[in-house]
Amino acid sequence: MIRRYFHIVFVLGILFSCNKNKVEDPILQGAPIFNVNATLDGEELSVAAGENGFVLSTSTEWKNGVRLFSGKLANNDLEIGMALFDGHLDVPNLTLNSLAGHDLLFHSNEQEELLDLSLEMFPNADQIDEIKWYVDGVLSGINDLQINEPGKYNICACVTFESGSQATLCNEMILGYSKSAVAQVRHFIDSDGHIQAWVDAAGTSVDHIQWKLDGQNVSVSNTLNCTVSPQFHTVTAVVYFQNGAVREKSALIDGQIEGNFLDDFSIFECMPSLFYGDYSVILTMKRNGLNYSSEYADNQMSSVLVKSINYFGKNASGKPVFKISAQIDCLLGQLGTSEVVPFQGEMNFGIEVDK
Repeated sequence: MIRRYFHIVFVLGILFSCNKNKVEDPILQGAPIFNVNATLDGEELSVAAGENGFVLSTSTEWKNGVRLFSGKLANNDLEIGMALFDGHLDVPNLTLNSLAGHDLLFHSNEQEELLDLSLEMFPNADQIDEIKWYVDGVLSGINDLQINEPGKYNICACVTFESGSQATLCNEMILGYSKSAVAQVRHFIDSDGHIQAWVDAAGTSVDHIQWKLDGQNVSVSNTLNCTVSPQFHTVTAVVYFQNGAVREKSALIDGQIEGNFLDDFSIFECMPSLFYGDYSVILTMKRNGLNYSSEYADNQMSSVLVKSINYFGKNASGKPVFKISAQIDCLLGQLGTSEVVPFQGEMNFGIEVDK
């Protein structure tokens, strides 16, 4: 567990639907570009693209709103897959090159409480009758909401106040992945309907803030000062941090000044986690009609050493493909059974990185 903790800390220090696309390999002299040389349960395993019918295909998949950069090397008898989760989700346009030379963790299916939202957490809870929580458009809780799977979610609170009035507030929340910056929209409204809104950035340096009122851009400034009509309004801050992170945060404003507001609840995404999914790896295999995956085994003590990761070219669909060279030592579990087999070896693989 200690080793796992240090791996988490190490990976957090690194900055940085699904169509399979055949990679068009250039003709080069020497060894094949994409290959696997390993042992599976002590048995030698050596495959390469362009030999014995093996073809590399790449894709970008999604799991709970997070990109999963994937590649598969397969023929009619055997399929080997590697997938790499995206990381540092609040920083756009990062490349993966900085992962070279570092150990990555395997993705874990272990669940832990990553979010616990409750009506009672709001300072004006006595004025709220009910909150219906929607996660990516699906009703997922009434008054209380718990999420145990890592992901990037659009969470909406459809609130009914004691007065009978109703409104909706939505925020993006990143759970189980590292955050490069933390922020919350705060506000005050006086008896004349004048709003002052600002961002509490928890010590992270802000470059600039784009303010929106009911979805319309209104200013670029450190604080928002404006007067609103006696209705519900949504104040949104698109916060650009000096470290490259960008986050959008919103709060519900009561223009009638009756206490029927809803604070920016995205701050509750900062619950601590034992495992962060940034750049975690999944290794899969199909052989003899059986499915194996690193997700089906305990790989807390396993590792993926990334020797290099570089842009390779584009696949037939025009999507960027990166070549990742890695040394892998892990366990593969068989789907539906307790069988676990060791896998050790070298992989030179192609994954689609469509960001």
